[in-house]
Amino acid sequence: MDRVAEFLSPNFHEVLPFKYMLLATIAALALARSSLNVIEVGLLALLSYMALYSVRHVSLFAIIAAPILLRTGENILSQVSNRWLQFYRQRNTNLNAIEARVDGHLWPSLTILLIGGLCLTGHLRYEFNDKVFPVAAVHFLQREKISGNMFNNDEFGDYMIFAAWPEYRVFMDGRSDMYGEKYGNPYLKAAHAFPGWKDVLTQFRIDWVIFGTESALAAALSEQSDWQPIYSDTIATVFVRKNAMNELLLARYPAVKLKFQ
Repeated sequence: MDRVAEFLSPNFHEVLPFKYMLLATIAALALARSSLNVIEVGLLALLSYMALYSVRHVSLFAIIAAPILLRTGENILSQVSNRWLQFYRQRNTNLNAIEARVDGHLWPSLTILLIGGLCLTGHLRYEFNDKVFPVAAVHFLQREKISGNMFNNDEFGDYMIFAAWPEYRVFMDGRSDMYGEKYGNPYLKAAHAFPGWKDVLTQFRIDWVIFGTESALAAALSEQSDWQPIYSDTIATVFVRKNAMNELLLARYPAVKLKFQ
């Protein structure tokens, strides 16, 4: 929970829709004359606290805050001068008239045409981004059939479960709350090459590793005499332990170098 982004507090130094919605809600409540009932106050306070505590609760805050923000926004508009209010009401009436004339068929039709056009032109494809996921590395694993216990990057784990399970079983994936401290702490120690990282690989009898090419673990393994890279691209590198089980792989890929971006 101290390291996974969805469990951390929002980073207000970045462009974040949540912070604008939160500020807009506070401003709208201050300017509007209408008051909230007890349930609305309780939900808004609870979800604001939860969203500030953890990013994973921001979507719940948005669901609760949106209708409150819209209603208070309408009350604020009702307080402005008649000239602006009349313009808003006329604009809204015109939009409603247009929506009524198309009778709900325009937007579904346009959506179908847009998606069909994107598919036909090749802009919309069903595949994983090989600049983010270890697509080529997994193809290599499926071709070489590496045996033994694997240690993997947790961000690679979800894709590997999809693409290579059950032949390959991950050490860790994105469900860090499920794995808990028993596997989370050893994983973090090895992943960041903290003191004692070698003991983690020994403790779990790790025979090979697939990790980010520019990671601390990849840098540490590349300096070990008992480990050898057998595959590398700019996303992932595969290391195997130098032992009898990996003898054929070691002989087949004797001079692989880490490929950095």
